[in-house]
Amino acid sequence: MVSISIMADPPLYGQWKYIPEVSDEFSSQTLDTTKWQDYHPHWPGRPPGVFKSQNVSIRNNQLILAVKDESTSEQKVISTSVIRARNKIKYGYFEIKAKANRSRASSAFFLYNWAPNATYEIDIVEIGGASDGKERNHHSNAHIYYGDPNLENNNNRISDSQTYVNDTPLADNYHLYAVDWDDKEIRWYFDNQLIRRKKNIHWHTPMQINIDTETFPSWLGMPRAENLPAEFIVEYIRVWQRTDISYQP
Repeated sequence: MVSISIMADPPLYGQWKYIPEVSDEFSSQTLDTTKWQDYHPHWPGRPPGVFKSQNVSIRNNQLILAVKDESTSEQKVISTSVIRARNKIKYGYFEIKAKANRSRASSAFFLYNWAPNATYEIDIVEIGGASDGKERNHHSNAHIYYGDPNLENNNNRISDSQTYVNDTPLADNYHLYAVDWDDKEIRWYFDNQLIRRKKNIHWHTPMQINIDTETFPSWLGMPRAENLPAEFIVEYIRVWQRTDISYQP
């Protein structure tokens, strides 16, 4: 039984319950595989990055998602990392305390659902911790694609991106990254401050929590060998749901 008294508080409005099935303090010696997968069944990683389970570990009660340069003279290979919740959840307040990795690989926290006829995604935060001119950028997005997921590309999905710029580089310190997602609105938070809100038109399906590192050569730049290995460090993931309202489908 998890003691709610040790949990960070959700927003002050409303009444909330803690959801332990998709929350984690990372206090065990290894990743809890009853809650998380350390691979992605639909996505091997964005080239030249590739997800590797051995890059996921627990150290000092923290989740470590590593990025490593495993290139050879013949091929550029960056190994990255992901954890993905086994259980889906619809609506709630989702928060991590984390320190971005200091490389051009992303540090990301997002909700996602891959369905036979659509994909749904809410990007709570994506960071390029050592990307030139983007070190302070807290990037958020909401994606929807209606159709065969195998045909989805950057040109046919609907996306709504926004960037909040922090005072200091995000890889310098731990920060709180959160989203409150309900049937009417999506609200993004940074260090307990509301930084963005959006009417919820499309995102009404259960989704899975993902925390990962990936390569984005055309956006964040190719990771530099001198910045690797790097680590995206997550102190906790905590999820809450409202008990004082009835969510509409």
